[in-house]
Amino acid sequence: MKYCLLIRKSLTLIVVGCLAPFTLGAESLYVLLDKMKVKDGKIGEYLEAEEAWSNYHKTLIRERQIESWSVWRSNQQSYDFATLKVLKIEAEDTIDLDAVLQDLYPQKRIQIFQSKHDVNASAVREIVETSLWKIETDTKGGKGWEKLLSISDSIAIKWDAMTPREDSENEYLRIESGIFRDAHQLLVNEKRSLSNWSLLKLTGVSGPEKTAPYATVHLMDKNKAPPSTPLMEAATKSGYRDEMKMGELRDMRSNQLGLVMGVSKAGYSTYPLMDHINEEEVVKATVLRQTNAGHDKDLDTVLSSWVSSPNPNALRNMRGKNGIYSETKGVWFIANRYRDWAKNWGEDTGWYVKMENEVLHLGQSVASIIYDQLVFNGKDELMGKSKEHRTLVKEGGQWKIAFMTVLGGIDGGN
Repeated sequence: MKYCLLIRKSLTLIVVGCLAPFTLGAESLYVLLDKMKVKDGKIGEYLEAEEAWSNYHKTLIRERQIESWSVWRSNQQSYDFATLKVLKIEAEDTIDLDAVLQDLYPQKRIQIFQSKHDVNASAVREIVETSLWKIETDTKGGKGWEKLLSISDSIAIKWDAMTPREDSENEYLRIESGIFRDAHQLLVNEKRSLSNWSLLKLTGVSGPEKTAPYATVHLMDKNKAPPSTPLMEAATKSGYRDEMKMGELRDMRSNQLGLVMGVSKAGYSTYPLMDHINEEEVVKATVLRQTNAGHDKDLDTVLSSWVSSPNPNALRNMRGKNGIYSETKGVWFIANRYRDWAKNWGEDTGWYVKMENEVLHLGQSVASIIYDQLVFNGKDELMGKSKEHRTLVKEGGQWKIAFMTVLGGIDGGN
């Protein structure tokens, strides 16, 4: 990939403590990372928008402007998803992030694309940070960044953001790019889950927060067993000594990314995580639909959200803000209690609930979710908050509530 807007000169790069000159025309691999925060309840629409954008990135691949484009789910709460573009850029003294973005996403071309595909990603997500990273050094032998999407259908990325402490940058880089690269090479050589390790350097960033200047990235195949050799044992074999005190040279913040969809020269692909995310959204929607149906005075939807088979173990228990504990066991007893409450529901007041801070565990036929429930009145004013738990089971191919726990309800136990 060539950027006409950038000045081409020779580049001197420090690799493994040595000076390695790059001559005119040499190419380096870069990773363009966009961190995405998805708007409440919009994950399904966001993924649809990204699927549409995959068509745009197919064109960039055909034009040899990028090697691949992919969407990943983040484990960090600061952002929900990330898109990664792998690029080859001729060696430069300075790489300008704005010039790269302008080359890939010129305004007129974007407007034409959005109009043609009727896609408005900004309506469902916010790009909280865009950063460009140069791959300084990496391991050899396993599949790396150039074959990122062919590593496995269950690939994961472990991204360790590294910030060297004051006056420790040179020593940190010497150990990281030398000893720890060699240590990870030993692990890659085992041909197990670790396919590639790399050290990345930040070359440009746009966002409100200060970004770590370096990152070490592990490309892992979750279908395989982890390396048999512990990392520090491999590091010791590669020359590491306790007195080097790597932990005191830098601060580290880790995140794990799971592959959702991607485009490479082989075409567009979705991955098992895509189906998993869609199923999670169905579980959350079922829970919210049942609670909001109560506020909407919709008894039929309230009841249909619960298991319908005569399950004696179905349970609804809660402790209201007044400390009163109530428990109803058995699906028929739960249904009758809802019917009794419905007699006094009155008119719809416009109240509704949202969820945040969800922790969801999803199996083939059982799902469990713990979350904070926020209750709003018809004027969108926050009226209260409670910690909630639901267990759902698959019934006739649909998720149904079988167990409900509420702590700190705002309505005194109802």
